[in-house]
Amino acid sequence: MKMRKKYLIGGVIILIVVGIFIGTFIFEKQEIKCGDNTCSLTEDCNNCIKDCGCGYDEFCNSVGVCRGVEVCGDEVCSEQEEISGDCCWDCGCSEDNICNKITQKCQEKILISNDEIKNIVQDYLTENSLTGIIKKITNSYHGQQVIKVVSIDCKAPVEEYPCEVILFINDEREIIDEMRTA
Repeated sequence: MKMRKKYLIGGVIILIVVGIFIGTFIFEKQEIKCGDNTCSLTEDCNNCIKDCGCGYDEFCNSVGVCRGVEVCGDEVCSEQEEISGDCCWDCGCSEDNICNKITQKCQEKILISNDEIKNIVQDYLTENSLTGIIKKITNSYHGQQVIKVVSIDCKAPVEEYPCEVILFINDEREIIDEMRTA
């Protein structure tokens, strides 16, 4: 009985080894047969679209795996968004650019010196009988154009309460919009 068990175990081990050898040989010899309507182990969506193509709501990533289309604004910079450059919201922009979240494209910041901004603000304050100081200058966008947003802490001579003015200045040094309190 013990001898029979030994042969049985030995036979099983031999069958397993032979099976692994044959399986390895078969998989190594398998060739890409693109177009046979079967997505084989050696095919993927990069090297055989006919057999392994992605669905209409998917894209093929760099390692040949179909992935669902990511949504711009989900705070994840997907491979597709990075390659296409169509989602700066998720993928960001270089230091010299600003993300226009309407167009989802990186745009160059406008170059206006602080002295130029101070002159524009001073002219605005004088024309509107206000006094004030610049609190903050930021880069932003207005529609499809890049602008500077200037926040001013101001006070009208006849008002006893403080006010705030926000100016939107384009690259031609024009105030294209404004917001005021008080």
